[in-house]
Amino acid sequence: MLPAENLDTFYKQVEVLTTYIVKIDQNVEQMGWSNKRLTSEVDPRVIQEQENRLETSLAETQELIKKTKEGVKNLKRSKRGDVSVRKSQFDSVSAKLMRSIKLFQTVQLDIKASRKAQIIRQYKIAKPDATSDEIEQAIESGRSDVFSRAMVSSSVSEQQRVLGEVEKRNQAIQRLAQSFSELVQLANEMNELIQSQQEFLDIIEVQVEKTIFNVEAGNVQLTQANESAYGARNTQKIIAGVVVVVLVIIIIILVVKFAPAKK
Repeated sequence: MLPAENLDTFYKQVEVLTTYIVKIDQNVEQMGWSNKRLTSEVDPRVIQEQENRLETSLAETQELIKKTKEGVKNLKRSKRGDVSVRKSQFDSVSAKLMRSIKLFQTVQLDIKASRKAQIIRQYKIAKPDATSDEIEQAIESGRSDVFSRAMVSSSVSEQQRVLGEVEKRNQAIQRLAQSFSELVQLANEMNELIQSQQEFLDIIEVQVEKTIFNVEAGNVQLTQANESAYGARNTQKIIAGVVVVVLVIIIIILVVKFAPAKK
């Protein structure tokens, strides 16, 4: 998406970005629903299906948010459009995107908490003697070798299977943590973008106000100049009138003085 060259293109870009945001919100809602279902589901087939859907939605939503952010940047760079229109549309799209990002962050935290709870339950089933510190360290470290060693040390196939599931869920948690970190960074970039755009628009507004002031001052000066010119013309007319009157009087005097006397 390139910066808009005209107002029609600008509005079309706003429409595309709005569509992205609607899709983001739909994905977030779907992820919340899938996560709730996973916490109570016992059918392995359904669990796998929901987890796959959840992973797909997470990746798609992350990508959509990045695309929308880039689109918002291009709204800022648009070469055409009234300043007030650009500001209004930029503010609207930015606010919607920030709201969607916050909702996505909340859902990510919920998913992470749910998966962590599942890991703790399953780990204790596979290793009843595991301490809370051991489990917490395994989860937070993100090291798969911790779970691999636990599976090797277990002689029961069912315990190995459960630990294998635990490892998969822990890997998913690490991906969520990475995704969440990227999302926080993206939100910070959006805040900076909004701030810089506001500063840019403030500068434009100041320049516009200065231009308006200069135009008004110019109009006042022009009016004063016109009034001065009008006054000068009136003065010239008065002087010319006085000169004419004086000339007439002089002519009359001369005529009377030099006119031949009647006999």
